[in-house]
Amino acid sequence: MLFRRACCFINRLINRILITAFVFLGSATLHAQQSTSIAARVVDVEGEAWYTAAANDSARTAVTKDLQVEAGGTIITGKRGKVALLLADESLVRLHHNSEFTLRTAAPTAGWLQNISSQLKSSYELLRGEMWFRNKRRQADIEIDTAHVSISVRGTEFSVVAKADVVTVTMLEGRIQARNEYGSVDASSGEQVVALRGQPPRKSILLTPDDAVQWTIKLPALFDASSFAAACMQEADDRVREQLQHAAALASAGDYDNAIAALGTSPGSDLGATGNNANPALATYRNWLLLENGDASAASAANVEQLTQDAQ
Repeated sequence: MLFRRACCFINRLINRILITAFVFLGSATLHAQQSTSIAARVVDVEGEAWYTAAANDSARTAVTKDLQVEAGGTIITGKRGKVALLLADESLVRLHHNSEFTLRTAAPTAGWLQNISSQLKSSYELLRGEMWFRNKRRQADIEIDTAHVSISVRGTEFSVVAKADVVTVTMLEGRIQARNEYGSVDASSGEQVVALRGQPPRKSILLTPDDAVQWTIKLPALFDASSFAAACMQEADDRVREQLQHAAALASAGDYDNAIAALGTSPGSDLGATGNNANPALATYRNWLLLENGDASAASAANVEQLTQDAQ
């Protein structure tokens, strides 16, 4: 009798353990499925950016802070847009202007989900534009595809610029492997990989790799379009003031292209197509608009030209 009771007790105990285990594993699997359906969360956004879900890739919605991005979704940034993402695999991503980034799958790595997701792989694609990427987990299994090279990530920090005919990867820390159908190369801190269309990736040494990611630094907005125009008006005549006000109104409405054009094409403009005899107020405001519009190279060239003319 005592033996039978002991057997019954053991059976009930085993059943409870099995039921608890099934409930735990079922909850864990459900949690993993729910987690893997959400690939990332938007932690910061500047300017215009859009999100297309995999289930309806023809519909665009505006990107907002705390937006949850599902696996298969795509983030697109506009001419002045930037987006920062926290991915489910603990990666941090920043997208620069005019970029398109698809989150195919993201392996969740938080807490006890690591064992469940250990066989999952994160897979992303940068279709165009520029991104900064950081993941410190050496055991992470992450793949980033571009048009001309695929990047295997092993706990690292780097930036990628994807253009029509060339992809450039700048290493800041850690290691990656870059490969395509023509060959492969390993790269580590301080090195740069360049993959041209139809050629194997090649690497070189960089003296200042940090320069490649200066755009990721978020500076506080000291001026808006109207306040900066007002600062430029202080010693301007009425005609120049009118031009600045017109350009500021366009820029405030988000029409930077026409605002820039207005400063060089308005009747009686002192700016001129080449900057000759440029009015300092108009030139200064135009250069600020170029920077705000993401055209740093044009702003830099205009500044050099203006300094050269001032020295003559």
